[in-house]
This record gives sequence, C-alpha cells and structure tokens, in this order.
Amino acid sequence: MTVTHFICPNCGAEVRIGSKGCPTCNRRPKTKSKAAAKPWEQDESHDGLDLDLPEDDDFDYESFIADEFGSAPKRSRREWIWWGTAVVLLAALLYYFVR
Repeated sequence: MTVTHFICPNCGAEVRIGSKGCPTCNRRPKTKSKAAAKPWEQDESHDGLDLDLPEDDDFDYESFIADEFGSAPKRSRREWIWWGTAVVLLAALLYYFVR
C-alpha cells in the first residue's frame, strides 16, 4: 500500500504528496496580526513623544555607584582561596611546560 496523501497539520485537509502545499491553507487570506508586528515598529500612540534625555556631562559615575551601593565589597575568604588556587595551578602549569 503506497501512501499518496497526508493530513494537513494546520487545517486537517487531505493533501496529495508532491503538491505545493495545502490547497485549503493557501486559499485563506493572510492577515497581519499584532503578534507578527516587527519589534522595531511602534504604534501611533508613541509618535511625537520627546523621550531624549538631555546631555549631562557633569555626571560622576564613581560617586553615583558609591552613593547607591556603598564602598566596594570586600572579598570573602572563600573568594581569596579560589584566587590562590588559580594562581597555584597557573604556576604549576607554567613550571610543567617550561621544565
């Protein structure tokens, strides 16, 4: 028994193998949904809004970070141990390859 048709997964119609697609689905007019809108497209409600920020050359990033988050975080003992382990392994690898 040879299979000459298959069922369209979109509409359930019987489609002949080798055809250029489902005749039922190809007949339907394609509509553009809101979900298919391009991400760079904006709807008209945003037109005319001036959202550009003014230039602020005297902004000090370092003082902003210090004000918001306090001083730089201190490294924990565990972090120092991992750094030490990395340095020891790097030194061992260099010794192995230079030897």
